[in-house]
Amino acid sequence: MKAGIKSEIHDCTIFGLKSLFLDEGIIPDLIYIELEKSKDLRVGGLYYNKDIGAEEILKRAKIAPEFCLEVEPIIERLSQEDIKRVRSKFETLKSKLN
Repeated sequence: MKAGIKSEIHDCTIFGLKSLFLDEGIIPDLIYIELEKSKDLRVGGLYYNKDIGAEEILKRAKIAPEFCLEVEPIIERLSQEDIKRVRSKFETLKSKLN
């Protein structure tokens, strides 16, 4: 959102996170991996009734606050140059879809 890009579709948000922020070196791999893992667990449990297990749920619940604390400084450090680079790449990716 700080870069002026809004997504309401989880798969698109995660794709954008990888393509626009991970691939550009703005976020570390671990943030992307954790978000992808959490989404997969949620989808599996919600739509496919997969037994995730209490241990995995508790692990994700414990990681969530740490995840937020790790993301917050990244958002704060996002420079105008980073935002321009991300938006430019976003426009390039968007034009390839049209």
